Amino acid sequence: MTYKSYNFENIANNPKIEILHDTSEIWLNDDNLKPDWVSHPALYTEFHIKRNKENLLLVIGESWTYGETLQGVATGIQKYNFERQLESCFGVRLAKILNTDLYQYAVPGNCNFYMFTELDRILKHLSTLEYKKIFVCVQMTEPAREQSLIVSLRGNDHPLQYLINPNEKITFKEWLCPERLV
Repeated sequence: MTYKSYNFENIANNPKIEILHDTSEIWLNDDNLKPDWVSHPALYTEFHIKRNKENLLLVIGESWTYGETLQGVATGIQKYNFERQLESCFGVRLAKILNTDLYQYAVPGNCNFYMFTELDRILKHLSTLEYKKIFVCVQMTEPAREQSLIVSLRGNDHPLQYLINPNEKITFKEWLCPERLV
């Protein structure tokens, strides 16, 4: 993964972006999974806001988490506004309320399969950092977005194929943490 430091000096004093008032660093990464069916992959899809807190909030999602349709944000026509994302997205607001650092991965048009695949990668990365606790919030999307991936999953004996089997009945708890994936 390619993490790049984001220079936020020019917006650090913006009173609308409260999370920046005690932020020491922001790291960006756009080298992550993005659906093939999205014609214009978004920018600012993954970022880590370091506020020197002992705990971290990890937020994963799709367009709603990303902030699609906020003023100045319309990825379908290649309009990106990281400042607006930092001001208004729910992950930023929740991290401020919980008094945590924030790590967010959100891609408009994303599917649950990619979210959980990236969750594994991100948690491995975060486990190398010295957080006391990591809170995980996943904003899942509707399952039809997986349709193009289901065929390849079933043909490749991938463990996530069991999460997308309409003939198998499992409880919500089993779905969230199936033993076969642990």
